[in-house]
Amino acid sequence: MLRVLDSRQISEWMAYYAIEPFGQYPKYLRAGIIAATIANVNMGKKGRRLKPEDFIPKEPEIAEPKRQSLADMKKVLQQIAKGAKRKPVRRKKKEK
Repeated sequence: MLRVLDSRQISEWMAYYAIEPFGQYPKYLRAGIIAATIANVNMGKKGRRLKPEDFIPKEPEIAEPKRQSLADMKKVLQQIAKGAKRKPVRRKKKEK
């Protein structure tokens, strides 16, 4: 994006997004408002009132990839080499 837009244009887009958000979140919010309204109208007097945020999917948490140690890599390679040295199993021919 930095190849196409300069810093002034990026700042303008950020300001525009602050006024008029775009993307998935506003769509989810509109759908959440409708879903919460319908759920709350059809709910009895007891119970917690639902909010639009209750119907918006959560962003998945992205975990840092686990770093594999040199010892773990060595162990995996040894297992692969050990498996490659095995003799193939010969199956008996069925008698007719």
